[in-house]
Amino acid sequence: MQKSQSQKPSKGNTIPQAFNDLVRSLLSLLVKLYQDFPALVVIIIFVLFISVYLLLRAINSDYIYSLSVTFLFMFLSLGLYFKEKSFLSAIVAFSLGIFTAFTVTWNGSTFSIFVFSFFPLSVILLFFEFIRPAANVEEKLTRAANFYISDFATNKKDLQEVVDIITKHKYDKGGLLSTDKVHDAMLFFAHHKVPKSRMILLITKLSYLYPVTKVDAESLLLLLNNVNYVSQTEEDLTTNVKALEHCFFKARSTPSSLVKLLNEALPIAIENEIDFVLFTNTILTYLARGYAQTSIIEHLSRKFTKKIP
Repeated sequence: MQKSQSQKPSKGNTIPQAFNDLVRSLLSLLVKLYQDFPALVVIIIFVLFISVYLLLRAINSDYIYSLSVTFLFMFLSLGLYFKEKSFLSAIVAFSLGIFTAFTVTWNGSTFSIFVFSFFPLSVILLFFEFIRPAANVEEKLTRAANFYISDFATNKKDLQEVVDIITKHKYDKGGLLSTDKVHDAMLFFAHHKVPKSRMILLITKLSYLYPVTKVDAESLLLLLNNVNYVSQTEEDLTTNVKALEHCFFKARSTPSSLVKLLNEALPIAIENEIDFVLFTNTILTYLARGYAQTSIIEHLSRKFTKKIP
């Protein structure tokens, strides 16, 4: 289990990985073009060098200021693109920024004013950007402590211990669950009065399942909470979360469809006190036979619902 958590999934949604993927794709494209059209590539490179030469010949001090502003807006637009994943937003932001910037005559004075206002503003915004997540997680901890198992002070201490353990585990074992999602999970399980030891196990499992399956965290939290309800003891819970992990690898279904099926089916197991491993093995059998999801629910209901004498 520990080794499984150290295997990091694709980071295609992170900015560095997206940039690396873009560079690799561009290099592959250039190699392919050179293999298929070597003469064209040579001509393009020649034209590029000529353009750079003419550009350098044309540069004066005012041009350097304008060029610096242009590159700054390019950088900001790229940042917006990687955050929003929207080509249109990045282009519009860049265009508006450039059109607005070039209504000003850029020289030493105007550029100095811009720099001495831009960088202090950036520092202030970054300060608030770092403060906001801390305030957000503190608010979630306080909300959770207000209605957890014991008094406020004890609740806050216990829940903070949960977060600290999960955070340490994340750094030690390479977990990929963000701090914000750890607190979301803590708040969710606190609402359901899940004991501290169980909560640690469930959030640890979430830190593995969420990046591997790419399923919405709220759906996974609901699923793990259902697994908790069907587990009579902590030993049962440990066994059941391992069985749940194996389901994702064995099931003939996409992770999102499997999570939806399990969330709809598990109330049957909870109400009728059915062994989780037996229950999920039955689901896997139905999936292997090609049963539709609604049909599987009906079969499970008939098979496991206790008969009233």
